[in-house]
Amino acid sequence: MSQILITSGFNFDGYSIKKYSGYISGDDVLQIDRGREGIFSNPTAVGPAMSKALVSLRRNALAELKEAALDLGCNAVIGVDFDYMTLAPETVNMNGGTLYLPYVFCVTANGNAVVIEKKA
Repeated sequence: MSQILITSGFNFDGYSIKKYSGYISGDDVLQIDRGREGIFSNPTAVGPAMSKALVSLRRNALAELKEAALDLGCNAVIGVDFDYMTLAPETVNMNGGTLYLPYVFCVTANGNAVVIEKKA
């Protein structure tokens, strides 16, 4: 899939767009426990752990995006951007105990699948 070119712009220098195949997306989701043993149990480690998780989510979403482009017979994606969503957990008290439900983080990579050719 490394042969799929991607850009946040709407063209590639030295290439012409031969076919537009439409909007595509790739998604990834991560569930992070927040209880005593979860990611937030050590406040000093939250930043690096979250950064590492977001990098992984973006990479996986881009891989899904490239796969979607390949499925359409395309070799590039233009107008790529990312959308982020978090689903906040609820804390549930059950029989005097506390149940910490996980955080859910979602990343979507969006773009338009195209076929490009190198200009002569």
